[in-house]
Amino acid sequence: MPADAVMPADPAAAGRTQRAEAVGEDHGSAHESRRAALRRRFSLLRSSMPLFTPNMIIALLSSCASSLAAIALTAVSAWLIVEASYQPPIMILMVAIVGVRFFGLSRSVLLYLSRLKLHSAIFASLGRLRSRLWEHFEAVGMGDRKLLTSDAALRTMVSDADDVRDLIPRTLFPPVASSLVFLAVLIAAWALDPATLPVFLALGALNLVVVPAAVIWSESASLAESESSAAGYSPSWLGH
Repeated sequence: MPADAVMPADPAAAGRTQRAEAVGEDHGSAHESRRAALRRRFSLLRSSMPLFTPNMIIALLSSCASSLAAIALTAVSAWLIVEASYQPPIMILMVAIVGVRFFGLSRSVLLYLSRLKLHSAIFASLGRLRSRLWEHFEAVGMGDRKLLTSDAALRTMVSDADDVRDLIPRTLFPPVASSLVFLAVLIAAWALDPATLPVFLALGALNLVVVPAAVIWSESASLAESESSAAGYSPSWLGH
């Protein structure tokens, strides 16, 4: 035996180490594939999101109006309950009673209108996106070997397009509508009582910036921890 040939002290341990490294590489490649899929979906979202169509603008404005109607309904209802406890003449409460009915009905109607127009805009953009993809596949034809040897075309046509349909109402629309509602609340607070502006600014920063950032950081940390623990895990049967 040559002098420089060194036998491993524990071949089973060396094998387990190599298998653990292979498992870690598999998890790393899976993480990279998920990131690549996420980038692909957001690229599709940017290229096809219907931001300035009439249906999307109507949906955005009606969603903001519905949220403002809900806020007004809460405020008028609270005033009506407190004021009615003093048993004033009924005519003093009539405007508040009508206001409760008006804001309650308008909140539901505006929310229905917002959902109707939002889904109409999304399905229209989804149809345009799939038409563009189909035209691209038709133009490429047999020249792209990737389309012929994998499921890339089917995945893009079905899965990625459906992801665009789901991402717009869940990730793009709510932050924009919430920001517009917060702006309207700030304008109302400035008109009624400018001294309350710092309170509303602090609450808005907490709800729109701090809490979402904390949730994203927590989910990212838990995902990284689960992936690291999975990469370091070696089942007992791997050692045999």
